Order: sequence, then structure tokens, then C-alpha cells
Amino acid sequence: MVSKTINVLQKAHISGKVNRVQRPRPPPFPYQEKEYTALSFFEYTIERYDENSKIIVVEGPIAAGKDKFARELAKELEMGYMPSPSFDLLYKNAYGFDMRSLNSQLPEKLQAYDIQTFLNNPKHHCVPALQVTNYLLKLNAYLESLLHVLSTGEGVVLNRSLYSDFVFMNAMYQAGYLNRQCRRFYEAVIEATMCYCRKPHLVIYLDVPVNVVKERIQKRCIPYEVNSKVLTTKYLTDIETAYKEEYLPQISNHAYLLMYDWANGGNIEDVVDDIERIDMEYNDQNPKKLCDWLFLNLSELDEARQMYSRRNRSLIIAESQVPLFEVSEMYHFGDDVKKIAELQQSIPGGEFSEGYNPDMGDKVFWKLKHEHNPTIPSVISYKELVAAE
Repeated sequence: MVSKTINVLQKAHISGKVNRVQRPRPPPFPYQEKEYTALSFFEYTIERYDENSKIIVVEGPIAAGKDKFARELAKELEMGYMPSPSFDLLYKNAYGFDMRSLNSQLPEKLQAYDIQTFLNNPKHHCVPALQVTNYLLKLNAYLESLLHVLSTGEGVVLNRSLYSDFVFMNAMYQAGYLNRQCRRFYEAVIEATMCYCRKPHLVIYLDVPVNVVKERIQKRCIPYEVNSKVLTTKYLTDIETAYKEEYLPQISNHAYLLMYDWANGGNIEDVVDDIERIDMEYNDQNPKKLCDWLFLNLSELDEARQMYSRRNRSLIIAESQVPLFEVSEMYHFGDDVKKIAELQQSIPGGEFSEGYNPDMGDKVFWKLKHEHNPTIPSVISYKELVAAE
């Protein structure tokens, strides 16, 4: 008999690999190649889950060391890792052609614009659309992480998430890089899409003072960061303030929070010890904490898995098309739309979907379906992380 409310992904304690008890489980469901549907009668969702089937998000300022930390943490907890999504997912097609190479042939409002370009040209026409697009990339990465957990039972450690994205929008707004209408559009997109997600179980914030952040930016010598017109003391301070005064208090109502002084780095094993001490069992006295991970029954759990599938996810992403057409920075109209479509079809491998372009060597005879979406970020599984060492 199944109880009324189950918390299959909220077993009390996360375990590091040293203390983790291994038990027989079904192999991971191949969600990237196969759809999970209501007809998957013998695909038992719950049997794959254990105490580490959770979502952990690593947050912090630029140059805090989040990528290295999150990868190491994922390996210590035997979890998968979701990197911060790149704009390459949008601008590089499956055949290696980069749309950004065409920018010199296009007017400013039609150019492919990414974070690197923003850091050197923050007054560009496309800045508002950039931030909305960046949020949608994080949304897609988070939905993919949820799907990974629900399909494989393997937890995921993310480098940032959609929930903290507003701190960067606030900093851009305060710096005058976008106006009030664009900010309202961004907030409408968040309101329409974020409600479909489930907040993380744990957030880890790596605290690095602004002066140390600036030193690290200089030290790692990435040209578009070192020469950036954006990464000023005020901009970085605005991000830090929004993190500490808005994001962290908000997310701590729903997820557990660990915060570390990471100015001089730290010991990942100490972090794992702290994580293992957290009791993540649902508590009625604090009903908001982890409430996203309560399910009325196993059917509701299966429905969540279906909702986040790659086939159905487009319905969630489509909610971002909010009808605020007066915010012209967020839309292309008329001849601009036609010009972009013609340009996309003219590039190598741009006429048809990936795998269906005979001029690029694709064999299309008897091919029945398109099985890959290059714009979806992928979770790096624990086995892949270890194999890459």
C-alpha cells in the first residue's frame, strides 16, 4: 500500500561516497533517447531513488571557483553535474557553424549577442533580450536536471540556477543597461515559467568579497573580463547585495542553505561532512521547506517525470512568450523575421534539422524522427566525471 503523501526524494541525509550504502537498482532510464510515457507500465520510477537523489545548486559571484567546486562536490557525492549553460547551444549548430560569425553583415538589432559581447558592449540594443535568453537557458538546464534525477535516480549538482538569475537582471537595471519596461517583461517571463520547476534541496553559496573577485578576474586574464566595461566595483557589489539580501533569504525558506567564506578556497571534504549532517526529512513545523518534493502518490511522481520530458518541455518553454509587444527590444517583426529565417537556412546545415541535411553528408533515407535537440544542456553523469579524470 502507498501512503497518501510520499517523500521519495527526501530521505533524511545525503551521503558522501565513503559512507554511501550501495544497493541493487535498475539501470538508468535512457531519457535522452527514449520517451517515458503513460504506457511505460514496467518503468518503475521510485526503484532508482536513494538518499542522494537530490538537486544541489552552487551559487556565488564571478570567479568564485563554482565550476571546480561543483564538479568536485558531484564526484564526492556520486552525483551528476550540470555546468552553467553556454550561448554556444544557441549559436553553434550541429555542423560547427557559428551564427555569431555573421554579425558584421547584420544590423545591430539582428546580431547574435552573448555574455562575452555584453561584457564589452553593455549598451547594445540586444541587452534586454540577452538576459531573458540567459534565463531561458538556465530554465532548460534546470528542467533537464529535474528530468535526470527523476529518470535515473542520480542527483545533480548545478553551477547556478534560474532562481538566482534575477540578481544579474537587477544589477543590469541599476547600471542603466535596460529600462523599466524590459525589466517588467523579464519578470513576466519568470512568473509564467518558474512555477513549473521544483526548488533545489540544497543551495551552497561561495562567498568571495568584491575586491577578491576583481583580483581573480585580473589573475585569470580572460580578455573580455579584464577589459570589461561592465565588471566594475559597483556592478559586482550590486550582485553581491542582491544575492545576500534577496536571493539567499528567499531560497532558504524552501531549501537548505550552506554558506562558506571562499576567499581563500576551502576543503571539499569539510563541505561533504556539513552536508551529511543536514536532516532533510520533511517537517510539518516548517511546511515550505522541501515542499516541492512531496508527492501525493506514485502517479503524481510519474506525471512530474512526464512533464519534464524533452517532448513536453517545449510547452513549458512556450509559456515564456508573454504578449507584451510594446517592449520592442524583445521581439523581431516583419521583414526582420524573414531576414533571420533566410539567413538561418543559408548557413551550412541550416536548411533542415540536424541529421536531415544531405548536403552535409546526412543519410536521410527511411529516417523517421528527429531525436536530438542541440539547444538542451546535458547533465554530465558521475561516471563521465570520473572517466574524465
